[in-house]
Amino acid sequence: MNYFDYKSFLLFLILSFLSFSIFQCNGNENTFKNRENSYNLSLLYFIKIRSEGNCLRIETKNSDIKNIYCDRRPMGVCNSNNLIYTNEEKNYRLKEISDLNKKTTECISFILQSGVSTEKVTTENEEDVIKQNNFYKSIESCESTQIATDYNTLTTYDEWIFLNSTLGKIAVMAEIASINPLNQSLQDKGKNCLNTILTDEVTGIIDNEKKKLIENYRNGIKKLNFNCTLGDPGSLNKCSGSLIY
Repeated sequence: MNYFDYKSFLLFLILSFLSFSIFQCNGNENTFKNRENSYNLSLLYFIKIRSEGNCLRIETKNSDIKNIYCDRRPMGVCNSNNLIYTNEEKNYRLKEISDLNKKTTECISFILQSGVSTEKVTTENEEDVIKQNNFYKSIESCESTQIATDYNTLTTYDEWIFLNSTLGKIAVMAEIASINPLNQSLQDKGKNCLNTILTDEVTGIIDNEKKKLIENYRNGIKKLNFNCTLGDPGSLNKCSGSLIY
């Protein structure tokens, strides 16, 4: 159990035990309300702790080589779920694609380019291998590992979610096409598709923050994670000697 897991779990148990003890000693209505309030507060604190920290992933390639990744995912979602693609996720993704195609036909080629419509569901054997070869650890921040050097380069968790989403992946492909100087038709399709994805259905306003995020992601100004390699002398991205993991 890592630092964040231990800290949150221990505090939750202590606060829950205290509230239960109070109720046991005094069974009146006011005490019951106090117990309920104490439990709710401990639960809220538990949720808060799970929303803190960053996520370190250690991928074992073989006995000597490890790839280290760090991103802004908080403790509550620091796990292998993003590496595993389920049937439920596939069905939901197909619905998102269908809904998008009903709004516009301009995104069809970018859907194919993004790979979201052809990604294969993870088999049980593949899932076992993923879980066996990837160790996850909640840490205070990616900067504390010495992997991250620029705090503003890593995407926030919300940005990470969007760029890894179905529509986010399609939008990235559309944005690339929208700046193509050699093909005006493709450029127009890219702009139309991108604007469709980023336009709020209620207000009709384009989300320019997400548009800027996609641009920065394309230019390498924003990254989903920082990574480096341990144990491979031929790697061009070796981990620092001061790496803490």
